[in-house]
Amino acid sequence: MAILVSGGAGTGTMIISRGGQVSGYDSFIGQNAGGTGNVTVDGAGSTWTNTNTLYVGNSGDGTLSVSDGGAVTSIAGYIGYNTGSTGEVTVDGTGSKWTNTGDLNVGFSGDGTLSIRDGGAVSNAAGDIGNLSGSTGTVTVEGTGSTWTNTGTLYVGNSGNGELSIRDGGKVSSGTNSNIGYSTGGTGTVTVEGAGSTWTSSGVLTVGNRGDGTLSISNGGMVSSVGGTIGQNSGSTGTVTVDGAGSGWTDIGTLMVGSNGEGTLTIKNGGKVSNADGTLGNIGDGTGKVTVDGAGSTLTYTGQLIVAHYGDGELTISNGGTVDVASGVQVSVNGGTGTINIGAAQGEAAVAAGVLNTPTVNLGDQGKLVFNHTDPDYAFGSQISGTGTVNQLSGTTILTGANNHTGNTNVSGGTL
Repeated sequence: MAILVSGGAGTGTMIISRGGQVSGYDSFIGQNAGGTGNVTVDGAGSTWTNTNTLYVGNSGDGTLSVSDGGAVTSIAGYIGYNTGSTGEVTVDGTGSKWTNTGDLNVGFSGDGTLSIRDGGAVSNAAGDIGNLSGSTGTVTVEGTGSTWTNTGTLYVGNSGNGELSIRDGGKVSSGTNSNIGYSTGGTGTVTVEGAGSTWTSSGVLTVGNRGDGTLSISNGGMVSSVGGTIGQNSGSTGTVTVDGAGSGWTDIGTLMVGSNGEGTLTIKNGGKVSNADGTLGNIGDGTGKVTVDGAGSTLTYTGQLIVAHYGDGELTISNGGTVDVASGVQVSVNGGTGTINIGAAQGEAAVAAGVLNTPTVNLGDQGKLVFNHTDPDYAFGSQISGTGTVNQLSGTTILTGANNHTGNTNVSGGTL
């Protein structure tokens, strides 16, 4: 039996409380255009069981509130299903939950909002925020004990506009891969903010697959993944910022910044990022820029780093930031154009230097190593090789490695 809460153009309300139980097959809250439906499931023991799909805002406007230990179950869930619809779901309080054995869409073709707070829990297979073109999806996971568990892939901005905010101790997990700005035209934004706030991806985290993606980690937020890409395909744009002490992105796989799109990674004010191998500007259209700025800001590679493979790559280390690369750095491989800046980029005002800890820096045939800093006695200990260019622009730089560099060394300012 289907349950319709406002199946027509009027307003319908259903309240399940004090241990009440309702069950049905498909359920619609705000089924038709012009209709408004409101459902409340409140209190421990109060349940609403859907043996198939739950639509919150099918073609009309729907609101679902699950609170104080209430429970809703369904096979699949849609919040804002058709164009012009609006759906809003709130899961509030310890013990309150919405369990889907299938997928959950927040903003399928319409506008959807999901708020999980104060210990509420939502679970499903794949999750999709802003699925089809023109849709808008917003999810907030807020407060200690609040969780959103995706056993499958999580999309934030598939072909529509998606926004995910994890804050104040909220936790989100993705069972496989995670995508921010997945398809062409899709725009996704994820914010992970505050101590205890986490996003855990059991697969690759892609920021800007074919669309535009933004990831901001701040004030002690943490993200973990098994492989990461910022700017995956041609035409995509990915931007990641890791800001503040205690904020971090831990990736146990390879991190690509500008695989075949445009990728930017900024680590500042004590933020930390770690991964295995890394590439900046991987394929022909790939452009990767990484900045590590400020004391305590660190970027760690347990393997090697390539700055410009076939594409363009730039690494800037400034104001006491640190980059550790265990197996050496290769610059400008296979025709790529790569630059490492110690301090500031060429053409910019000099700033305090950062630290590159790595045994070797191979500049290839057209890589650049730029010293544009304000330090009076900066020591650079990596062995420099290749036929690329070393440019000394500002500050005093002391090369202490056993270098076999055969390219040009240009001193236009400061002391080398």
